Amino acid sequence: MRILSIDTATPAASAAIVDGGRILAECLLTGQKNHSQRLLQIIDRLFDWTGTARESIDLIAVSIGPGSFTGLRVGISTAQGLAFALDKPLAGVPTLEVVASQATGGDGLISPMIDARKQQVYASLYSRTGSDLTQVKPATVLDALAWVESLTGPAVLIGAGAMVYYDRIAACAAAKGCSIVPEHLGIPRASALAILSQAKYAASAGRPELVSALYVRPPDAFFDEAKK
Repeated sequence: MRILSIDTATPAASAAIVDGGRILAECLLTGQKNHSQRLLQIIDRLFDWTGTARESIDLIAVSIGPGSFTGLRVGISTAQGLAFALDKPLAGVPTLEVVASQATGGDGLISPMIDARKQQVYASLYSRTGSDLTQVKPATVLDALAWVESLTGPAVLIGAGAMVYYDRIAACAAAKGCSIVPEHLGIPRASALAILSQAKYAASAGRPELVSALYVRPPDAFFDEAKK
């Protein structure tokens, strides 16, 4: 299965073409906020670099969050547009699951953490046994330290949320036997997204208009309106 995957849920933008589990090409830009200007350029270059015909793509996969509201809208709308134009199925994959899948090491608990700003993180908890990744706690958003305090045992903490609030959570994490993964390993990668979509989501992929963002919390504009 040949997959085009897109991730713009965080300040990093990533796209990849994966064929049968083999990465043909991947592009990752970090620290970028103008995803809407760069994303189509990245995708075009991937097709050019690999000599891949757009019509040969079997599946398009996109990261659905949680993460940046603007970034998610850019990624999902771009993926939907390509899926409609190429008449291909679209699979949405939770961003926290993508990050969790990138943790190295053996079996055990993995906690992906994405910076939600205001000292909060988007977080979830997964259990890994061999190559199987199972969600133990659903995605939530809360204070970074409160999340680590809620963990009942050792876990691998991975993602920008763990690093941004490292000073706040390090002592608690150490007391629980948790390890914190270096920041570069927790950047969501489109290649990891593609492999997840093939292994777990391809069979249920379908109509592009049915894929929607997993925001976890309402946009700030929602609160501004509620205060009026």
